[in-house]
Amino acid sequence: MQGALTSIGAAAETAVPVAAGAVFAWSLGNTAPGLVFVGAAVFAAGPTLLLATTPDLRQP
Repeated sequence: MQGALTSIGAAAETAVPVAAGAVFAWSLGNTAPGLVFVGAAVFAAGPTLLLATTPDLRQP
């Protein structure tokens, strides 16, 4: 199981920068060059809101 998860992580570490570079290059060619940064902010807000609304189960 650990080897499978490690291989999936390695594949993601390889694929994500390539995909992000392609999306960034695509956004520079269009009329809205900052659109990729708006998308990044939206994706960063999701986990932040999830962490902010998750109750702390360590409280007695």
